Amino acid sequence: MFARRVGRRSRPLAAVALACLLATVPVGPAWSESTSLAEAVRTADRLYAQRGRRVDPARRADPAQIDAAIDAYAGVLAAHPDDLGVRWRLLRALYFAGDHSSAPEEKRRARLEQGREVGRIGLDQIADRFADGTRLEDFDGTEIRALVVPDQRADVTATYYWLALVWGTWAQFTGTLEAIGDGIANRLYEFTDVVLALDPGYERGGAHRLRSYLHATLPRVPFVTGWVDRERAVPEAQAALAFDPQDRGNRVIYGLALLDTREEAEKEALDILAAVAGPGPRDESLTEDLSIRALALERRGDDPTSPYGAKPPDPDGTGRVYLGREIALVMGHVAASWLERPDRATSEMPDRVVREMDLAPDAVVADIGAGTGYFSFRIAGLVPRGEVLAVDIQPQMLEIMDRRSMDLGVSNVRTILGSSVDPRLPEGGVDAVLLVDAYHEFSHPREMGAGIARALRPGGRVFLVEYRGEDDSIPIKPLHKMTVAQSRRELEAVGLRWVETKEFLPEQHFMVFEKPGPASP
Repeated sequence: MFARRVGRRSRPLAAVALACLLATVPVGPAWSESTSLAEAVRTADRLYAQRGRRVDPARRADPAQIDAAIDAYAGVLAAHPDDLGVRWRLLRALYFAGDHSSAPEEKRRARLEQGREVGRIGLDQIADRFADGTRLEDFDGTEIRALVVPDQRADVTATYYWLALVWGTWAQFTGTLEAIGDGIANRLYEFTDVVLALDPGYERGGAHRLRSYLHATLPRVPFVTGWVDRERAVPEAQAALAFDPQDRGNRVIYGLALLDTREEAEKEALDILAAVAGPGPRDESLTEDLSIRALALERRGDDPTSPYGAKPPDPDGTGRVYLGREIALVMGHVAASWLERPDRATSEMPDRVVREMDLAPDAVVADIGAGTGYFSFRIAGLVPRGEVLAVDIQPQMLEIMDRRSMDLGVSNVRTILGSSVDPRLPEGGVDAVLLVDAYHEFSHPREMGAGIARALRPGGRVFLVEYRGEDDSIPIKPLHKMTVAQSRRELEAVGLRWVETKEFLPEQHFMVFEKPGPASP
Protein backbone atom coordinates (compact mmCIF):
# COMPACT_ATOMS: atom_id res chain seq x y z
CA MET A 1 0.00 0.00 0.00
CA PHE A 2 2.39 2.72 1.20
CA ALA A 3 6.17 2.69 1.09
CA ARG A 4 7.54 2.15 4.61
CA ARG A 5 10.83 3.81 5.48
CA VAL A 6 11.54 2.13 8.81
CA GLY A 7 9.89 -0.69 10.69
CA ARG A 8 8.54 -0.47 14.22
CA ARG A 9 11.06 0.55 16.85
CA SER A 10 12.26 -2.03 19.35
CA ARG A 11 11.55 -1.52 23.04
CA PRO A 12 14.62 -0.94 25.22
CA LEU A 13 14.73 -2.70 28.59
CA ALA A 14 14.25 0.57 30.49
CA ALA A 15 11.09 1.24 28.52
CA VAL A 16 9.74 -2.23 29.25
CA ALA A 17 10.39 -1.73 32.96
CA LEU A 18 8.62 1.61 32.98
CA ALA A 19 5.72 0.14 31.03
CA CYS A 20 5.32 -2.45 33.79
CA LEU A 21 5.24 0.32 36.38
CA LEU A 22 2.62 2.22 34.42
CA ALA A 23 0.53 -0.89 34.08
CA THR A 24 0.22 -1.04 37.85
CA VAL A 25 -0.68 2.62 38.38
CA PRO A 26 -3.44 2.65 41.00
CA VAL A 27 -6.83 3.78 39.79
CA GLY A 28 -7.01 7.50 40.55
CA PRO A 29 -9.83 9.53 42.05
CA ALA A 30 -11.34 10.27 38.66
CA TRP A 31 -12.29 6.67 37.93
CA SER A 32 -14.33 3.94 39.49
CA GLU A 33 -16.40 1.12 38.10
CA SER A 34 -19.55 3.18 38.48
CA THR A 35 -18.13 6.30 36.82
CA SER A 36 -18.61 6.80 33.10
CA LEU A 37 -15.57 7.54 30.96
CA ALA A 38 -16.89 10.99 30.03
CA GLU A 39 -17.50 11.91 33.68
CA ALA A 40 -14.04 10.72 34.69
CA VAL A 41 -12.38 12.74 31.94
CA ARG A 42 -14.36 15.84 32.89
CA THR A 43 -13.22 15.44 36.50
CA ALA A 44 -9.58 15.15 35.43
CA ASP A 45 -9.99 18.13 33.07
CA ARG A 46 -11.27 20.25 35.95
CA LEU A 47 -8.18 19.33 37.98
CA TYR A 48 -5.96 20.19 35.01
CA ALA A 49 -7.66 23.57 34.69
CA GLN A 50 -6.40 24.37 38.23
CA ARG A 51 -2.81 23.45 37.31
CA GLY A 52 -1.19 26.86 37.67
CA ARG A 53 -3.41 28.83 40.01
CA ARG A 54 -0.69 28.92 42.72
CA VAL A 55 2.82 29.95 41.75
CA ASP A 56 6.06 30.59 43.64
CA PRO A 57 8.31 33.66 43.25
CA ALA A 58 10.12 31.90 40.39
CA ARG A 59 6.80 31.72 38.48
CA ARG A 60 6.55 27.94 38.83
CA ALA A 61 3.33 26.15 39.67
CA ASP A 62 2.50 24.31 42.88
CA PRO A 63 3.14 20.64 41.96
CA ALA A 64 0.23 19.39 44.08
CA GLN A 65 -2.32 20.69 41.60
CA ILE A 66 -0.83 19.17 38.46
CA ASP A 67 -0.03 15.95 40.35
CA ALA A 68 -3.72 15.59 41.16
CA ALA A 69 -4.58 15.91 37.46
CA ILE A 70 -1.89 13.40 36.49
CA ASP A 71 -3.21 10.88 39.03
CA ALA A 72 -6.72 11.35 37.71
CA TYR A 73 -5.76 10.92 34.04
CA ALA A 74 -3.53 7.93 34.89
CA GLY A 75 -6.41 6.29 36.70
CA VAL A 76 -8.71 6.68 33.73
CA LEU A 77 -6.01 5.47 31.33
CA ALA A 78 -5.41 2.37 33.45
CA ALA A 79 -9.08 1.49 32.94
CA HIS A 80 -9.11 2.55 29.25
CA PRO A 81 -5.54 2.00 27.95
CA ASP A 82 -6.59 2.21 24.28
CA ASP A 83 -8.28 5.61 24.57
CA LEU A 84 -6.04 8.15 22.79
CA GLY A 85 -8.12 11.05 24.11
CA VAL A 86 -7.18 10.16 27.67
CA ARG A 87 -3.60 9.36 26.70
CA TRP A 88 -2.86 12.73 25.12
CA ARG A 89 -4.45 14.52 28.06
CA LEU A 90 -2.08 12.66 30.38
CA LEU A 91 0.82 13.62 28.10
CA ARG A 92 -0.24 17.26 28.29
CA ALA A 93 -0.31 17.14 32.10
CA LEU A 94 3.07 15.40 32.28
CA TYR A 95 4.58 18.04 30.00
CA PHE A 96 3.25 20.78 32.29
CA ALA A 97 4.66 19.01 35.36
CA GLY A 98 8.06 18.75 33.70
CA ASP A 99 8.24 22.28 32.31
CA HIS A 100 6.25 24.47 34.70
CA SER A 101 6.11 22.74 38.10
CA SER A 102 8.11 23.92 41.12
CA ALA A 103 8.90 20.30 42.03
CA PRO A 104 12.59 19.35 42.40
CA GLU A 105 14.38 18.72 39.14
CA GLU A 106 14.56 14.98 39.76
CA LYS A 107 10.78 14.77 39.99
CA ARG A 108 10.23 16.97 36.96
CA ARG A 109 12.59 14.84 34.94
CA ALA A 110 10.82 11.69 36.16
CA ARG A 111 7.50 13.13 34.96
CA LEU A 112 8.98 13.69 31.52
CA GLU A 113 10.42 10.17 31.50
CA GLN A 114 6.93 8.94 32.33
CA GLY A 115 5.58 11.05 29.48
CA ARG A 116 8.05 9.58 27.01
CA GLU A 117 6.85 6.09 27.85
CA VAL A 118 3.15 7.04 27.84
CA GLY A 119 3.71 8.60 24.42
CA ARG A 120 5.72 5.67 23.08
CA ILE A 121 2.87 3.33 23.89
CA GLY A 122 0.47 5.75 22.19
CA LEU A 123 2.55 5.86 19.00
CA ASP A 124 2.65 2.07 18.93
CA GLN A 125 -1.14 1.98 19.30
CA ILE A 126 -1.54 4.49 16.48
CA ALA A 127 0.84 2.49 14.28
CA ASP A 128 -1.10 -0.74 14.91
CA ARG A 129 -4.44 0.94 14.39
CA PHE A 130 -3.73 2.83 11.18
CA ALA A 131 -0.49 1.66 9.54
CA ASP A 132 0.00 -2.06 10.10
CA GLY A 133 2.59 -1.47 12.83
CA THR A 134 4.63 1.29 11.16
CA ARG A 135 4.93 4.67 12.87
CA LEU A 136 3.16 7.55 11.11
CA GLU A 137 6.33 9.66 11.11
CA ASP A 138 7.77 7.17 8.60
CA PHE A 139 5.26 8.29 5.96
CA ASP A 140 4.91 11.56 4.08
CA GLY A 141 2.07 14.01 4.65
CA THR A 142 -0.22 12.72 1.90
CA GLU A 143 0.15 9.15 3.13
CA ILE A 144 -0.51 10.18 6.73
CA ARG A 145 -3.77 11.93 5.80
CA ALA A 146 -4.87 8.86 3.86
CA LEU A 147 -4.04 6.49 6.70
CA VAL A 148 -5.76 8.27 9.62
CA VAL A 149 -9.54 8.36 9.39
CA PRO A 150 -10.97 11.90 9.84
CA ASP A 151 -12.86 11.27 13.07
CA GLN A 152 -9.65 10.08 14.79
CA ARG A 153 -7.31 12.79 13.52
CA ALA A 154 -7.83 15.09 16.51
CA ASP A 155 -6.61 12.55 19.05
CA VAL A 156 -3.70 11.41 16.87
CA THR A 157 -2.64 15.01 16.28
CA ALA A 158 -2.80 15.81 19.99
CA THR A 159 -0.79 12.70 20.92
CA TYR A 160 2.03 13.63 18.56
CA TYR A 161 1.99 17.30 19.56
CA TRP A 162 2.14 16.82 23.32
CA LEU A 163 4.72 14.06 23.00
CA ALA A 164 6.87 16.48 20.98
CA LEU A 165 6.70 18.96 23.87
CA VAL A 166 7.52 16.23 26.38
CA TRP A 167 10.56 15.22 24.34
CA GLY A 168 11.63 18.83 23.78
CA THR A 169 11.42 19.66 27.48
CA TRP A 170 13.24 16.46 28.42
CA ALA A 171 16.04 17.46 26.02
CA GLN A 172 16.57 20.66 28.03
CA PHE A 173 17.95 18.49 30.84
CA THR A 174 20.66 17.09 28.56
CA GLY A 175 21.55 20.10 26.40
CA THR A 176 21.45 21.11 22.74
CA LEU A 177 24.30 18.95 21.50
CA GLU A 178 22.90 15.94 23.31
CA ALA A 179 19.53 16.51 21.63
CA ILE A 180 21.31 16.43 18.28
CA GLY A 181 23.67 13.55 18.98
CA ASP A 182 20.93 11.36 20.45
CA GLY A 183 18.50 12.06 17.60
CA ILE A 184 15.98 13.95 19.74
CA ALA A 185 15.97 16.99 17.47
CA ASN A 186 15.18 14.85 14.42
CA ARG A 187 12.42 13.08 16.33
CA LEU A 188 10.80 16.40 17.23
CA TYR A 189 10.88 17.48 13.60
CA GLU A 190 9.29 14.20 12.50
CA PHE A 191 6.54 14.61 15.11
CA THR A 192 5.74 18.09 13.75
CA ASP A 193 5.51 16.56 10.27
CA VAL A 194 2.63 14.39 11.51
CA VAL A 195 0.89 17.29 13.28
CA LEU A 196 1.13 19.53 10.21
CA ALA A 197 -0.16 16.76 7.96
CA LEU A 198 -3.26 16.20 10.09
CA ASP A 199 -4.07 19.61 11.62
CA PRO A 200 -1.59 22.49 11.08
CA GLY A 201 -3.75 24.79 13.20
CA TYR A 202 -3.66 22.59 16.31
CA GLU A 203 -2.86 24.61 19.45
CA ARG A 204 -2.92 27.81 17.35
CA GLY A 205 -0.17 26.64 15.04
CA GLY A 206 1.87 24.97 17.76
CA ALA A 207 3.85 22.76 15.37
CA HIS A 208 4.98 25.86 13.47
CA ARG A 209 6.05 27.47 16.77
CA LEU A 210 8.17 24.45 17.62
CA ARG A 211 9.73 24.38 14.15
CA SER A 212 10.57 28.07 14.33
CA TYR A 213 12.34 27.49 17.64
CA LEU A 214 14.29 24.52 16.26
CA HIS A 215 15.41 26.41 13.15
CA ALA A 216 16.44 29.45 15.20
CA THR A 217 18.37 27.68 17.96
CA LEU A 218 19.85 24.41 16.68
CA PRO A 219 23.14 24.28 14.80
CA ARG A 220 23.06 22.69 11.37
CA VAL A 221 25.10 19.49 11.44
CA PRO A 222 25.56 17.84 8.01
CA PHE A 223 24.05 14.35 7.79
CA VAL A 224 22.50 14.82 11.25
CA THR A 225 20.33 17.95 11.32
CA GLY A 226 20.62 18.93 7.68
CA TRP A 227 17.05 20.24 7.77
CA VAL A 228 17.98 23.10 10.10
CA ASP A 229 17.76 26.42 8.23
CA ARG A 230 17.91 29.71 10.15
CA GLU A 231 16.14 31.37 7.25
CA ARG A 232 13.08 29.20 7.98
CA ALA A 233 12.70 30.41 11.59
CA VAL A 234 10.77 33.57 10.72
CA PRO A 235 8.47 31.99 8.07
CA GLU A 236 7.54 29.20 10.50
CA ALA A 237 6.74 31.78 13.19
CA GLN A 238 4.65 33.72 10.67
CA ALA A 239 2.77 30.53 9.79
CA ALA A 240 1.84 30.15 13.47
CA LEU A 241 0.78 33.79 13.66
CA ALA A 242 -1.55 33.23 10.71
CA PHE A 243 -3.61 30.88 12.88
CA ASP A 244 -3.80 33.29 15.83
CA PRO A 245 -2.05 36.68 15.58
CA GLN A 246 -2.90 37.54 19.20
CA ASP A 247 -1.61 34.35 20.82
CA ARG A 248 1.22 35.25 23.21
CA GLY A 249 3.21 32.14 22.38
CA ASN A 250 3.01 32.89 18.65
CA ARG A 251 4.06 36.48 19.19
CA VAL A 252 7.00 35.73 21.48
CA ILE A 253 8.30 33.04 19.09
CA TYR A 254 8.04 35.50 16.20
CA GLY A 255 9.91 38.14 18.18
CA LEU A 256 12.63 35.67 19.14
CA ALA A 257 12.96 34.40 15.57
CA LEU A 258 13.48 37.96 14.35
CA LEU A 259 15.93 38.73 17.14
CA ASP A 260 17.99 35.57 16.58
CA THR A 261 18.06 35.44 12.78
CA ARG A 262 17.40 38.94 11.34
CA GLU A 263 19.92 41.51 12.52
CA GLU A 264 18.19 44.29 10.61
CA ALA A 265 14.92 43.56 12.45
CA GLU A 266 16.28 43.95 15.99
CA LYS A 267 14.14 47.00 16.83
CA GLU A 268 10.99 45.32 15.54
CA ALA A 269 11.83 42.20 17.55
CA LEU A 270 12.39 44.14 20.77
CA ASP A 271 9.12 46.05 20.27
CA ILE A 272 7.25 42.77 19.82
CA LEU A 273 8.78 41.32 22.98
CA ALA A 274 7.89 44.49 24.90
CA ALA A 275 4.28 44.20 23.72
CA VAL A 276 4.15 40.52 24.75
CA ALA A 277 5.49 41.35 28.22
CA GLY A 278 2.92 44.10 28.82
CA PRO A 279 -0.45 42.42 29.48
CA GLY A 280 -1.07 40.70 32.81
CA PRO A 281 -1.35 36.91 33.00
CA ARG A 282 -4.68 35.19 32.54
CA ASP A 283 -6.07 33.05 35.35
CA GLU A 284 -6.58 30.02 33.11
CA SER A 285 -2.92 30.04 31.96
CA LEU A 286 -1.19 31.90 34.77
CA THR A 287 2.07 29.95 34.82
CA GLU A 288 2.43 29.79 31.04
CA ASP A 289 1.77 33.53 30.65
CA LEU A 290 4.24 34.40 33.41
CA SER A 291 6.87 32.23 31.73
CA ILE A 292 6.29 33.89 28.36
CA ARG A 293 6.50 37.32 29.98
CA ALA A 294 9.73 36.41 31.78
CA LEU A 295 11.25 35.09 28.54
CA ALA A 296 10.33 38.25 26.66
CA LEU A 297 11.77 40.47 29.40
CA GLU A 298 14.95 38.43 29.70
CA ARG A 299 15.62 38.53 25.96
CA ARG A 300 15.07 42.27 26.04
CA GLY A 301 17.37 42.57 29.05
CA ASP A 302 14.54 44.14 31.06
CA ASP A 303 13.79 41.50 33.70
CA PRO A 304 14.88 43.02 37.01
CA THR A 305 14.66 39.62 38.74
CA SER A 306 17.03 37.89 36.32
CA PRO A 307 20.81 38.08 36.54
CA TYR A 308 20.96 37.37 32.82
CA GLY A 309 20.65 39.56 29.78
CA ALA A 310 20.33 38.63 26.14
CA LYS A 311 21.81 39.37 22.75
CA PRO A 312 21.70 37.84 19.27
CA PRO A 313 23.80 34.70 19.81
CA ASP A 314 27.30 34.40 18.40
CA PRO A 315 27.92 31.17 16.42
CA ASP A 316 29.45 29.56 19.51
CA GLY A 317 27.23 31.26 22.08
CA THR A 318 23.83 30.89 23.65
CA GLY A 319 22.74 34.54 23.49
CA ARG A 320 22.52 34.62 27.32
CA VAL A 321 24.69 37.28 28.91
CA TYR A 322 25.93 37.19 32.50
CA LEU A 323 27.81 40.16 33.97
CA GLY A 324 28.86 41.22 30.50
CA ARG A 325 29.89 37.76 29.19
CA GLU A 326 28.00 35.70 26.63
CA ILE A 327 27.67 32.11 27.83
CA ALA A 328 29.22 29.56 25.47
CA LEU A 329 27.55 26.53 23.96
CA VAL A 330 28.26 23.21 25.69
CA MET A 331 30.53 20.54 24.26
CA GLY A 332 28.55 17.28 24.35
CA HIS A 333 29.58 13.71 25.07
CA VAL A 334 29.93 13.13 21.32
CA ALA A 335 33.18 15.12 21.65
CA ALA A 336 34.46 13.08 24.61
CA SER A 337 37.52 11.95 22.63
CA TRP A 338 38.78 15.56 22.62
CA LEU A 339 38.97 15.43 26.40
CA GLU A 340 41.40 12.50 26.17
CA ARG A 341 43.56 13.85 23.32
CA PRO A 342 47.23 12.77 23.63
CA ASP A 343 48.72 16.29 23.67
CA ARG A 344 46.62 17.35 26.66
CA ALA A 345 49.22 16.05 29.10
CA THR A 346 51.70 18.65 27.85
CA SER A 347 49.38 21.48 26.86
CA GLU A 348 47.34 21.46 30.09
CA MET A 349 49.82 19.83 32.51
CA PRO A 350 47.16 17.91 34.51
CA ASP A 351 49.64 16.37 36.95
CA ARG A 352 51.01 19.81 37.82
CA VAL A 353 47.47 21.17 38.18
CA VAL A 354 46.46 18.59 40.78
CA ARG A 355 49.77 19.03 42.65
CA GLU A 356 49.18 22.79 42.85
CA MET A 357 45.86 22.09 44.59
CA ASP A 358 47.87 20.93 47.64
CA LEU A 359 45.23 18.49 48.84
CA ALA A 360 45.15 16.73 52.19
CA PRO A 361 45.00 12.91 51.96
CA ASP A 362 41.48 12.90 53.44
CA ALA A 363 40.09 15.81 51.41
CA VAL A 364 36.69 15.71 49.71
CA VAL A 365 37.19 17.18 46.24
CA ALA A 366 34.54 18.02 43.64
CA ASP A 367 35.52 17.88 39.97
CA ILE A 368 32.69 19.78 38.28
CA GLY A 369 32.28 19.27 34.57
CA ALA A 370 34.34 16.13 35.07
CA GLY A 371 33.71 14.81 31.57
CA THR A 372 35.53 11.50 31.14
CA GLY A 373 37.29 11.81 34.50
CA TYR A 374 40.59 13.08 33.11
CA PHE A 375 41.30 15.02 36.30
CA SER A 376 39.10 13.01 38.68
CA PHE A 377 41.26 9.89 38.52
CA ARG A 378 44.45 11.89 38.96
CA ILE A 379 42.99 13.51 42.08
CA ALA A 380 41.81 10.15 43.43
CA GLY A 381 45.37 8.99 43.94
CA LEU A 382 46.19 12.10 46.00
CA VAL A 383 43.28 11.65 48.43
CA PRO A 384 43.49 7.96 49.43
CA ARG A 385 41.45 8.59 52.59
CA GLY A 386 39.19 11.14 50.92
CA GLU A 387 36.76 11.15 48.02
CA VAL A 388 36.38 12.66 44.56
CA LEU A 389 32.88 13.80 43.63
CA ALA A 390 32.87 13.74 39.82
CA VAL A 391 29.98 15.96 38.67
CA ASP A 392 28.61 16.22 35.14
CA ILE A 393 25.20 16.98 33.68
CA GLN A 394 25.57 14.37 30.93
CA PRO A 395 24.74 10.80 31.97
CA GLN A 396 26.90 9.48 29.13
CA MET A 397 29.98 11.08 30.70
CA LEU A 398 29.15 9.50 34.07
CA GLU A 399 28.81 6.10 32.43
CA ILE A 400 32.30 6.48 30.96
CA MET A 401 33.72 7.36 34.39
CA ASP A 402 31.92 4.51 36.15
CA ARG A 403 33.35 2.04 33.63
CA ARG A 404 36.84 3.48 34.10
CA SER A 405 36.52 3.21 37.89
CA MET A 406 35.76 -0.49 37.54
CA ASP A 407 38.55 -1.06 35.02
CA LEU A 408 41.11 0.79 37.16
CA GLY A 409 39.93 -0.58 40.49
CA VAL A 410 39.36 2.92 41.87
CA SER A 411 36.91 3.07 44.77
CA ASN A 412 37.03 6.73 45.85
CA VAL A 413 35.54 8.38 42.75
CA ARG A 414 31.79 8.90 43.08
CA THR A 415 29.84 10.20 40.09
CA ILE A 416 27.04 12.73 40.56
CA LEU A 417 24.51 13.75 37.93
CA GLY A 418 24.33 17.50 38.35
CA SER A 419 21.85 19.85 36.77
CA SER A 420 22.21 23.13 34.91
CA VAL A 421 21.38 25.05 38.09
CA ASP A 422 22.77 22.86 40.89
CA PRO A 423 25.94 20.73 41.17
CA ARG A 424 24.10 18.65 43.78
CA LEU A 425 27.00 18.56 46.21
CA PRO A 426 26.60 18.00 49.96
CA GLU A 427 26.13 21.33 51.71
CA GLY A 428 29.25 22.30 53.67
CA GLY A 429 30.86 18.96 52.85
CA VAL A 430 33.51 19.81 50.25
CA ASP A 431 37.11 20.93 50.83
CA ALA A 432 38.04 21.83 47.26
CA VAL A 433 36.38 22.29 43.87
CA LEU A 434 38.13 21.96 40.51
CA LEU A 435 36.67 23.51 37.36
CA VAL A 436 38.72 22.93 34.21
CA ASP A 437 37.44 24.56 31.00
CA ALA A 438 33.86 24.03 32.21
CA TYR A 439 32.66 27.15 34.01
CA HIS A 440 32.34 29.26 30.84
CA GLU A 441 29.75 26.77 29.51
CA PHE A 442 27.46 26.83 32.55
CA SER A 443 24.05 27.95 31.32
CA HIS A 444 23.26 29.32 34.81
CA PRO A 445 26.59 30.47 36.28
CA ARG A 446 24.97 32.45 39.11
CA GLU A 447 23.02 29.46 40.37
CA MET A 448 25.94 27.06 39.88
CA GLY A 449 28.33 29.44 41.61
CA ALA A 450 25.96 29.74 44.56
CA GLY A 451 25.68 25.95 44.72
CA ILE A 452 29.46 25.61 44.80
CA ALA A 453 29.73 28.21 47.56
CA ARG A 454 27.10 26.35 49.64
CA ALA A 455 28.98 23.07 49.22
CA LEU A 456 32.34 24.42 50.39
CA ARG A 457 33.40 24.29 54.00
CA PRO A 458 34.65 27.61 55.43
CA GLY A 459 38.14 28.08 54.06
CA GLY A 460 37.42 25.69 51.20
CA ARG A 461 38.94 26.55 47.86
CA VAL A 462 37.86 26.73 44.21
CA PHE A 463 40.48 26.11 41.52
CA LEU A 464 39.30 27.63 38.25
CA VAL A 465 41.26 26.75 35.11
CA GLU A 466 40.26 28.61 31.95
CA TYR A 467 41.98 29.55 28.70
CA ARG A 468 43.34 33.09 28.93
CA GLY A 469 40.78 35.48 27.49
CA GLU A 470 43.32 38.31 27.50
CA ASP A 471 45.48 36.55 24.89
CA ASP A 472 44.16 36.66 21.32
CA SER A 473 47.01 34.44 20.12
CA ILE A 474 45.63 31.38 21.95
CA PRO A 475 43.77 29.37 19.25
CA ILE A 476 40.58 28.85 21.24
CA LYS A 477 37.22 30.38 20.31
CA PRO A 478 36.71 33.63 22.25
CA LEU A 479 33.61 32.48 24.12
CA HIS A 480 35.53 29.46 25.41
CA LYS A 481 38.13 31.66 27.14
CA MET A 482 37.88 33.85 30.26
CA THR A 483 39.85 36.76 31.66
CA VAL A 484 40.92 36.95 35.29
CA ALA A 485 38.87 40.11 35.73
CA GLN A 486 35.70 38.47 34.42
CA SER A 487 36.30 35.34 36.50
CA ARG A 488 36.72 37.41 39.65
CA ARG A 489 33.61 39.43 38.86
CA GLU A 490 31.48 36.29 38.60
CA LEU A 491 32.80 34.23 41.52
CA GLU A 492 32.98 37.20 43.87
CA ALA A 493 29.29 37.80 43.05
CA VAL A 494 28.45 34.57 44.90
CA GLY A 495 30.61 35.37 47.93
CA LEU A 496 33.91 33.71 47.05
CA ARG A 497 37.19 35.57 47.56
CA TRP A 498 39.99 35.66 44.99
CA VAL A 499 43.28 34.47 46.50
CA GLU A 500 45.77 34.34 43.63
CA THR A 501 46.30 33.49 39.98
CA LYS A 502 49.22 31.22 39.06
CA GLU A 503 50.51 31.41 35.51
CA PHE A 504 52.42 28.14 35.12
CA LEU A 505 50.21 26.74 32.34
CA PRO A 506 51.09 27.39 28.69
CA GLU A 507 47.66 28.78 27.70
CA GLN A 508 45.41 28.76 30.78
CA HIS A 509 44.96 30.69 34.00
CA PHE A 510 45.08 28.74 37.27
CA MET A 511 42.90 30.87 39.54
CA VAL A 512 42.34 30.21 43.24
CA PHE A 513 39.27 31.38 45.16
CA GLU A 514 38.28 30.73 48.77
CA LYS A 515 35.12 30.63 50.83
CA PRO A 516 35.60 33.15 53.67
CA GLY A 517 35.80 31.75 57.16
CA PRO A 518 38.24 29.74 59.25
CA ALA A 519 39.47 26.56 57.63
CA SER A 520 38.65 23.26 59.33
CA PRO A 521 41.48 21.78 61.49
